[in-house]
Amino acid sequence: MHMEHTDETAMTLFGADGVCTEIHTPPDALRRIHEAMHARHTEKKHRVKDVPETVAQIVEDCRLHLNHWPWPNCPRCITPPVIDREVSAFVAESLNRLQDSIAAGKIKAHEWPIFADSIRAAAVIYGMHGYGGQARQLRLLPSALQNFAEKCLGTLQSNKRGASKEVAHAIAELFFPSGPPSDDPGERSEEKSKPKTYNAKSGVSMEIIELPLTERCKAEEDGLRIASSGARIHRPALRRPVLSPRMFVRKAYDEPAGTILVDASGSMGNINLIFKLMQNEPMATIAYYAGAGRTHGWLYVYAKNGWRAAEPVKPCSSGNTVDGPALDWLMAQDAPRTIITDRGFCGAPDSDLQIVRLAMLEAAGDVTVRDYTDGFKTED
Repeated sequence: MHMEHTDETAMTLFGADGVCTEIHTPPDALRRIHEAMHARHTEKKHRVKDVPETVAQIVEDCRLHLNHWPWPNCPRCITPPVIDREVSAFVAESLNRLQDSIAAGKIKAHEWPIFADSIRAAAVIYGMHGYGGQARQLRLLPSALQNFAEKCLGTLQSNKRGASKEVAHAIAELFFPSGPPSDDPGERSEEKSKPKTYNAKSGVSMEIIELPLTERCKAEEDGLRIASSGARIHRPALRRPVLSPRMFVRKAYDEPAGTILVDASGSMGNINLIFKLMQNEPMATIAYYAGAGRTHGWLYVYAKNGWRAAEPVKPCSSGNTVDGPALDWLMAQDAPRTIITDRGFCGAPDSDLQIVRLAMLEAAGDVTVRDYTDGFKTED
């Protein structure tokens, strides 16, 4: 039974046996076709259950449009022009509304609603026109998310076994992580007391090694300023004819304390140069990481609370691999957070996902990303 509504009601109801019993749609062509595809082709085996419902719905919507559009894109069977025009106009209007929301500051381009509507619009146009028609529908997304969306669409379009589950899990991990870092100091302290090996969902493990911190950081030694109060007197001020109220010495660091994470993989260049440059950083928590193979790696805590290691330890290998666990560690540390990297994440099953995740953290202002050539303060 098909019931057409004058409002925005759109849904498909299934009986206990999995057979569709009712279709509810507005009068526009796209949603009539969309719910009809659900009625004919959505089966229990395609429903991904262990992800947020909104993710499962978007993935199934995209799968339907990519693989079951009623008029296959071929010379003998094309979408009727009147339907093509109406559907294309509907999609364009929807994206224009999203663009207006972004311009008005109501939502950001890297957030879930923009991604969800964009990837679904791309699947619709792909279903009608074939490959190449979807690119314009992803224009609102940052470049890293555009690449991620196209990979998701390609996997769904292949219609291979497990494609929906693979894509749904990747999207859920990116937009709805199950264990986001807490900003509560108490919870962070409990997290630090856990064993120093982190097991990622991808099966990658990272050992966290805290090096012996025996040397004072340069910022701790040299970061001083003249102030109107303090525990130490600035003696040259006593020789002035009139005493200045600013006659005390207080510590002042060149940059606020925070956390700096350094990608020490081979693509970052000479690791000895990286070690040398780390010594010039302000009083912050500084760590560097590298991985081996596709399963494990190390993160070394080099500086903390104004103290640093006398000599860094060179990792046993110069791969990436543990970019994801290293980002998890960074997000559990104090802000401001900076990562020095060339963004060349690789070696792990989720490396592409972590590239997109880093771009989203950067867009949200949670992390500052710098290339190592300009990410350190050097002293010539």
